[in-house]
Amino acid sequence: MNENGLSNVMEIVKRQKWENLFKRRELVHIDAVKEFYAKITVTHLKKKDVVKSKVRGVDLEFDHEKLATILGVPGKNGICEYIKEVWEESKYTKPLEITRIFANDDTIMKARRVKSVEMKPSQRFIHFLVMKNVIPRFGKRDTTSFMDLSYMDHLTARRLVNLPRVMMRHMSYVISICPTSVGDLPGKLVENLPDKVRELRGANRRWKEICPVVLVVDGLLCPAR
Repeated sequence: MNENGLSNVMEIVKRQKWENLFKRRELVHIDAVKEFYAKITVTHLKKKDVVKSKVRGVDLEFDHEKLATILGVPGKNGICEYIKEVWEESKYTKPLEITRIFANDDTIMKARRVKSVEMKPSQRFIHFLVMKNVIPRFGKRDTTSFMDLSYMDHLTARRLVNLPRVMMRHMSYVISICPTSVGDLPGKLVENLPDKVRELRGANRRWKEICPVVLVVDGLLCPAR
């Protein structure tokens, strides 16, 4: 356990109080989840973000504190920065330093992505945790982004992460890059899409990129696992 790094991951999970996310759920309504993401909007307010959607005719609305209650994790405090590929220093993160740490090479002179083959086994488990539970994504899982490295560093340095707020900001980003209507797609792409695929393409990509975040069942929100 200690050699392969699983114990480090479980220590992080317990420290962040995320154990509830790893409980097995049998009931998963994929169509409802896709409908949720097809109609989702995220509004950014001064002190909170608000998600709205509609599933099976039921209006849904929640902020990060409500999402924390749904998921059974802390949501009032903690780091929630969401930086896409901007390799700049923040209050906690020094890009070159974390590149060296997770690439295990003190001779690196410039911050960059780190490949999984450069990491120690324990670091790979932490990277997997970040990709699956903090900032989920559908592809490119063998290489870190700057944000991956940042949250890997936050977790190993025992800094509290506000997971619900990070999730909601990730939702907002995915919405911006995954159109759900034909009108949002490039003309040449639309011409080559069957009608049914046109309708579902955006929603499918959204739930693949965002999940696992929340599961919608008969108008209720519960953890999706």
